[in-house]
Amino acid sequence: MQPTTAVEVEVVVPCTEGQEHPIRLRIVSWEQWEVAYNPCEALLGRAFGLMAPCSHYVRENRDELKEAVVQQLAHLGAPAVPALIQALGDHDWNVRRAACEALGQIGNARAVPALIQALGDRDWNVRRAACEALGQIGDARAVPALIQALGDSDEDVRTVACLSLGKIGDATAVDNIIQMLSDSAEKVRSSACIALGAIGDTRAVVPLKNVLTSDTLNVKIAACRSLGVIGGDQEAMELIALIAVRSQQHVNARHPHRAQADCLECKLIRTAIWAVGNIASNQGQFDRDTLSQHIGDCRIDRTISWTIGRLRDTSFVDLLTSFTSVNQPEEVRRTACWSIGVVGDTSAWEPLLHKLVDSSDSVRWAAGIALSRMGTQVIPVLINSLADQEPDVRWLAVEALRRIGDKAVPYLLNALSQQNTLVRSGVCRVIRKIAEESDLTQAEEIEAALLRVLVSTNPFVRSEACRALARVAGNRQRNIFEQLIEDESS
Repeated sequence: MQPTTAVEVEVVVPCTEGQEHPIRLRIVSWEQWEVAYNPCEALLGRAFGLMAPCSHYVRENRDELKEAVVQQLAHLGAPAVPALIQALGDHDWNVRRAACEALGQIGNARAVPALIQALGDRDWNVRRAACEALGQIGDARAVPALIQALGDSDEDVRTVACLSLGKIGDATAVDNIIQMLSDSAEKVRSSACIALGAIGDTRAVVPLKNVLTSDTLNVKIAACRSLGVIGGDQEAMELIALIAVRSQQHVNARHPHRAQADCLECKLIRTAIWAVGNIASNQGQFDRDTLSQHIGDCRIDRTISWTIGRLRDTSFVDLLTSFTSVNQPEEVRRTACWSIGVVGDTSAWEPLLHKLVDSSDSVRWAAGIALSRMGTQVIPVLINSLADQEPDVRWLAVEALRRIGDKAVPYLLNALSQQNTLVRSGVCRVIRKIAEESDLTQAEEIEAALLRVLVSTNPFVRSEACRALARVAGNRQRNIFEQLIEDESS
């Protein structure tokens, strides 16, 4: 047995009249523990305390007590590893399983040899837990043993062995995992797809494409996702797109009114569109007609919006703007606004501006961010929005201009000469917010313009101008002082 350093844990034990209370145990080695503190002994004295039901429970050393001890040892971290390794030899499989789980939770590499040995346990629950723990620890020493576990008689063990090899990410296991794509159990094949995607080796592309043509929906979903992660090729992209089209046809036949259930084929369509977007963003263009065939389900529409954002193709902007309609669910409108900003087509500024008064906070925020990404072309539009009668529109226009930053300053200075008090006060607010985040390159010119605004008859404009002037002037004076100090020290 591996020597241990004594550690203490607190467990809850039964006592008189069905009551329970915690006691503290000092673990010297597995199944050799001392009572460090028992409230019954403290209250009744040691002699009477030893006769209490709680003391009898500890002396009986029941399996449920050992499981509770293992669970508490998991919270102690590295100091508990030796005792947990010893617990892997306990006669009760529940205790051995719990010890594997605790060692995986701790993640200490000292446990790897013992967990590898546990892969040969007579109980499949323990073998499965050992596989999972080795994946959590992520030590490459476990790879040969996990590869061997791929041949386990239990499908749960094979499933977790695949996933753990994927977590470790060692490419030497790729060929063995590819063989698991022909396993008799569906969940093993799915986990093999997931593992291949996690490792990311291009050797898996062809086997994963083969899965798409012959396997169950669950496995196809896993294969699509992994191909999207690995990258695939043009043939894979076309194959995934074809699967999405055929699945959509099946769904439409079952749900002619598009009130789609949360079926596996719907999930396959969403995953396929996501995967094609990932592949196409690196290797090619996605066919517009293929995308258009799937419009109608909010979850699929959201995925299409995200995919277009990945493609950064301006030819899809009209499709994105249609997704910003008030008839669309919130998550579709939000994702469409985000993707318009990523694509960066300035022709879409008008629908984005309308989204600045959307009923959803998240949609308004996404629209403001998207407008700020479009650069100087939308600055005049945003400045005009400062005069909007809706306070939300004015606030979001300020935020969008703030995000554009220093590039907006020339336009802001011109806008200070407008007569509209809302515009002038909004411009002052934008200048102040920009100055709060960075030093302005035209600080002196801005100060002069703000000083001219101070003669305004509108007290609100004067107040905003004063606040902006204090921030801009403060930044400039600080820079002057810092330069003087630097000159003096040199």
